[in-house]
Amino acid sequence: MVIPMTPTAPPLAAVIAGHLESRGISEQTAAAQTNIPRTTLRRRLAGVQPFTADEVFALSRLLNTTASKLWREAEQTARTAA
Repeated sequence: MVIPMTPTAPPLAAVIAGHLESRGISEQTAAAQTNIPRTTLRRRLAGVQPFTADEVFALSRLLNTTASKLWREAEQTARTAA
């Protein structure tokens, strides 16, 4: 399932990128541990393409959080920016 490009898609990318950075997890490591191709992950984190639900779930496991918390944080970021 692909999450359509919505106002929360770029904030979701920023939220995930921020969590990866704060934990010192590189794109390469994240890609390897989630089985998301590195080029795909790079496009997702850049906000060029939306994450799929499966990708968000895989990343949430890597980040030791839940997908719903990541989406909620992205929604709050989108509201603040609006």
